Amino acid sequence: MKVFVALLLALGRGIIKIVVSTLVGFGVAILLIGLTTAGRPEVWERRTPPGELLIGIGAGMLSGGLTLLLLFLVPWLKRSGSPGVVAPLSLVEEAEPVAPRAPRGPRPPLPEAEPPAPPVVVPVRKSPPAEAGDPNFFAKD
Repeated sequence: MKVFVALLLALGRGIIKIVVSTLVGFGVAILLIGLTTAGRPEVWERRTPPGELLIGIGAGMLSGGLTLLLLFLVPWLKRSGSPGVVAPLSLVEEAEPVAPRAPRGPRPPLPEAEPPAPPVVVPVRKSPPAEAGDPNFFAKD
């Protein structure tokens, strides 16, 4: 049970790290766009996307990626174990060992199956189905 709780905690931490890096990236992008376009209203009157906007988006993506990298790698570098371990080693050591199960005896025989039902014959239609414009379109045969 403790391993499952540790897995849920690790999943929650990962989701929080992704949200934080997204917010950092979005904030850097908005800040850079605001700084580069301050006092220049002609930037937004062009037909093509302004270069300042693209620089801001790129800076936001880079800062979000670097934040994600730092948030995920710093705990792994501090830990002495391998980065692939999900649960901390202290929780794994405290878990109760699982006793091997005793072998089972032979299975009881399955009950006799009922005989299959006889096939059902469906009568064939006498006429082809009516088309959408026919008056007998909704009539049942």
